[in-house]
Amino acid sequence: SVATALNDNGQVVGYSKRPRSSSDDCSAFIWDAQNGMQAIGSSLNGSFAESINQSGIVAAVQPLTGLSSQFYG
Repeated sequence: SVATALNDNGQVVGYSKRPRSSSDDCSAFIWDAQNGMQAIGSSLNGSFAESINQSGIVAAVQPLTGLSSQFYG
């Protein structure tokens, strides 16, 4: 797993990759002390969480499609 961003509320976002998988076979996640690590977005085409704001809104991208998305944490 790779953390890519952290907000002042202690929420961390990033992506996890399965061993021996392609570079696009990733799942975005959000983590906090209360809920632990949770997958967000679509793992079908892979997704990378890039940033999180103070409200817990996560910006993520799917590399195969190039689509950007927003998720509420």
